[in-house]
Amino acid sequence: MKKNFEMLQMIIDAKRPLLWVGKGNALTSQLVTKLSELINAPVFVSGSGKGMIADDHPLSLGVPLTTCPEIDTLISKSDLVIAIDTRIPENQIDIVKSIVEIVPDEANLYYRDMINQYSMIGNVNIVLTKLLEEIKDTPLNSIYSNDEIASVKEAIKLRISHIEPQMSFVRAIRSASPKETILIEGVNQIGYACRMGYPVYSHDGYITSSYFGNLGFAYPTALGAKVAAPDRPVVCISGDGGFLFNSQEMATAMQYGIHVVVVVFNDNAYGNFLQRSA
Repeated sequence: MKKNFEMLQMIIDAKRPLLWVGKGNALTSQLVTKLSELINAPVFVSGSGKGMIADDHPLSLGVPLTTCPEIDTLISKSDLVIAIDTRIPENQIDIVKSIVEIVPDEANLYYRDMINQYSMIGNVNIVLTKLLEEIKDTPLNSIYSNDEIASVKEAIKLRISHIEPQMSFVRAIRSASPKETILIEGVNQIGYACRMGYPVYSHDGYITSSYFGNLGFAYPTALGAKVAAPDRPVVCISGDGGFLFNSQEMATAMQYGIHVVVVVFNDNAYGNFLQRSA
């Protein structure tokens, strides 16, 4: 009980808290958004966590670039990171001062060896609900201003905009897609750029193979997403090599009338491998 009290007090006392969020369901998304607003904490998400807080929310900072001075400064100034069922990139975890991990089981504790690591283990939605109940009537101490967070958000957006030609394609895809579109990120350069620069507005608006990096997963996953959500547009981003892993599933799409949009970027190669072997 003492340790739980200490963690609650850390969250209450934090002057510059940060949330770092992985994948969850609709309820998780609601709870994460409420927590960020209650403690006035900016929110980073993992690639698979895109949409857990809407990208147009003032506290949303999206998937962090791994080389961005503004992000590094924000993390290094933070006195507490609350990591919700996620992993933080190695170069960024090195500058985290203190961390509270909220995970479903002990096997998911990634930072147990950190000196200032604390954990809350259990169903993430239940833990977040209890946490909100405990702190909702308590005066909190976050000192972030709206202008500071907006400035960091704008700096990140500017840096991402310089990733070309990838971001021109990403902007075109986003502008042509309704807000409720489900986007499937394939393992390719445009997919990587989508992870950072494609705005998502719901917890289920973006699907990625995350740390696995599975070539070929995008198209059949898109078909499954369309079957699960027939009234929503589904867009699949694929390279030519990745698409050929499962191009036979076009027969499945035809047989069952599964209508998805597939954008194939063709460089006549497994482009990422080609670059690395050059």
